[in-house]
Amino acid sequence: MTSTFVDRRAWAALALLGCLFASPGAARADAGPSAEDVAAARDRLREGVVLRDRGELQPAIEKLRVAYTIIPTPVTAVELGKAYVLAGRILDARELFLSVRRIAVHPEETARSQSAREEAARAALELEPRIPSLLVSLELAKGATAAVTIDDAPVLVDALKDPRKMNPGHHVVVARAGDGPEERAEVDLREGEVKEIKLAPRWVPPAVKPPPAAGTTTERVVIRQAAHPSLWVGFSVAAVGLAATSAFTVFAFDRANARDKCQEGYCPPNVMQGDIAEARGFATGATIGAVVLGAGLVTGFIGVVLSVRANEKGQTAERLPRLLRGEL
Repeated sequence: MTSTFVDRRAWAALALLGCLFASPGAARADAGPSAEDVAAARDRLREGVVLRDRGELQPAIEKLRVAYTIIPTPVTAVELGKAYVLAGRILDARELFLSVRRIAVHPEETARSQSAREEAARAALELEPRIPSLLVSLELAKGATAAVTIDDAPVLVDALKDPRKMNPGHHVVVARAGDGPEERAEVDLREGEVKEIKLAPRWVPPAVKPPPAAGTTTERVVIRQAAHPSLWVGFSVAAVGLAATSAFTVFAFDRANARDKCQEGYCPPNVMQGDIAEARGFATGATIGAVVLGAGLVTGFIGVVLSVRANEKGQTAERLPRLLRGEL
C-alpha cells in the first residue's frame, strides 16, 4: 500500500513538471530549456521525489538539486525545499522558497507553477519563526584581530555583531587571534532557539618576517640586454669576407695547377693568359676577402664593447628610479 502511494506521488510530480513545458515551443532555444534538459530534469525530479518519500533524504536532495539546477522552476524549487525541511535544513529551505519569487514568470506558465509560487511564499512565512539564531561574542585585546570559522566556513568578524541565522543542529565555532591558539566552542541549536556563545581567544601578534640580510635582496631584477648595431654589421661583414676568402683561395689553387704545363721557365701564351691569369685574379679576390674579414671582425669586436657599456648604463638607469622610490 505504501509503495503504491509513493509511486503515485512520483508520477504526479513527473506529470506536473511535464505540464510546465508541455505546450509547443516552450522548449525552444530562445524561450526556454531544450528537450534534452527537460527530459533530464524530469528524470531527476521523479527519482528525487521517490527517494524523499522513502526517507532517503540525502540522495533525494542530490537528485532534486540537479533537477533544480537544470531547470530552476517554481515546481523544482518547491520539491527540493520540501526535502530540505524533512532533513532539518529549514534555513536552506526558506532561502530556496524565497528565491521562487525571483524566478521570471514564463509566458506559458501553467496553473501548477502558479500554485507552486503560492506554496513557496506560504512555506517561507511558516518557516521563519522556526529558524534558530546564534550570537557569537568575541572578547579581544585592544588592537587585536581575529579569524572566525563556523562549521569550517570563514565568517567576517563584523558580521558577528548581530545574531546569525543557522540551521538547527550541531555547530562548531573556532576563533583565533593572530598567531595565538585556537579557541573552540560547540553548540546545539533547536528550532526557534536563540543562543549566545562567548569566545576570548588569546592574542599573539603575528610573527614579523625578518628583513633580508645586508647586501642581499630577494627581488629579481630583469636586465634588458641590447646589442650595438656595429656588432651585427661587423660580424655579418666578417662572415661575407670569410666566405669570399675561402672560395677564391680554392679557385686560385685550382688554376695554379696549370704551371705544370710550363717547362724550363717557359709557359705557353694560352696558359699564361688563361689559367695563370685566372689564378692571379682569384688570389686577388681572396686577398680582398681577407681584408673584408679582418675589417668585419674589428667592427664586430668594437660592437661587443659598445654593447656591454650600453647595457651597464641601461642597468644603472633602470635601478636608479627604483632606488629613489625605495624599491631596492
